[in-house]
Amino acid sequence: MDRNDYYGGESSSLNLVQLWKRFRGDNKPPEQLGSSKEYNADMIPKFMMANGALVRVLIHTDVTKYLNFKAVDGSFVYNKSKDCLRSAVLESFFIYVQDYEDNDPKSHEGLDLTKVKARDIISKYGLDDNTVDFIGHALALHIDDSYLDEPALDFIKRMKVKSLARFEGGSPYIYPLYGLGELPQAFARLSVVYGGTYMLNKPECKVEFDANGKAFGVTSEGETAKCKKVVCDPSYLPDKIILLKEGMDTSQGKPQTISNINACTGIADVVRTTLGPRGMDKLIRDDKGNATISNDGATIMKLFDVVHPTTKILVDIAKSQDSEAISKIKELATSIEGKSMEEKKSLLAKCATTTLSSKLFFFFFDRKDLTLFKADWW
Repeated sequence: MDRNDYYGGESSSLNLVQLWKRFRGDNKPPEQLGSSKEYNADMIPKFMMANGALVRVLIHTDVTKYLNFKAVDGSFVYNKSKDCLRSAVLESFFIYVQDYEDNDPKSHEGLDLTKVKARDIISKYGLDDNTVDFIGHALALHIDDSYLDEPALDFIKRMKVKSLARFEGGSPYIYPLYGLGELPQAFARLSVVYGGTYMLNKPECKVEFDANGKAFGVTSEGETAKCKKVVCDPSYLPDKIILLKEGMDTSQGKPQTISNINACTGIADVVRTTLGPRGMDKLIRDDKGNATISNDGATIMKLFDVVHPTTKILVDIAKSQDSEAISKIKELATSIEGKSMEEKKSLLAKCATTTLSSKLFFFFFDRKDLTLFKADWW
């Protein structure tokens, strides 16, 4: 099931009308742009390596009978060292790669590529660092420089034997004649052969879950297709998929609640120890090295750059009040909330059910009569 009226999802190939609708709304494209069918704009453009894993899958599944490919006439990499790339030295290296044959010793030029390192053959042809970067990463598609200290045979085959000479045309890349969107369409046709059904333009595809959180079907237009497993892209499960930046983690339930409490009580303790006759001054230093000494809780909170989401809410609420009277109340209220959270933390440790927010905090926060606050626990 697909919510779109075309194949491919985010990797689709759109004609001009579809492209215009996606990025410009429902307006029709100008007539001078020509026929819509003459356009196939890939949403995620990428080349297919002639001997890459995807091509091997296409051949193995026999999906190629539904597709037409052509060799890419040329690929271009912008590089300031273009003069080096046009040098006679590089040309002679490319001739060596093009002429190399495993079973023809004459084409080896006396080099045993199973023993000679890629670094050595590059040195033999006198290629500079910029040129090596180009052929190693843009042509051979190595992701790092470790290949330089490995036998050169794989390096040469990456450029020629496995890609450049795989199909006629002298290019390591091939491309579906009508864009990458042809690939999922071809697999859809193959699935029909084995009893599958592919439905386009199915709005509001909703994945259904049972009481245990296990998916059992997909609902669209009032009908539910039941199944044992659901495979979909993340956009169909916006409430189930959490995307995190590299190096970040997610936490839920009791551990996260305790983390929230620890962060909030940390702020509350700073404010609490400034109150009363024994209140202490605090030294706050910002990222520029500027230092501020104060025992005013409101001032201290304004100087904090709070990152923790829950603590930030607590501080932002306190900052939202400006009057002097409310300023004193918010100091005390923040401190009281911190004390309340500490008590809730002990309850959580005993598996008691509790909530993070305290009615006590909001009650005190909304009152202006300072005589109400005769607390001695700090």
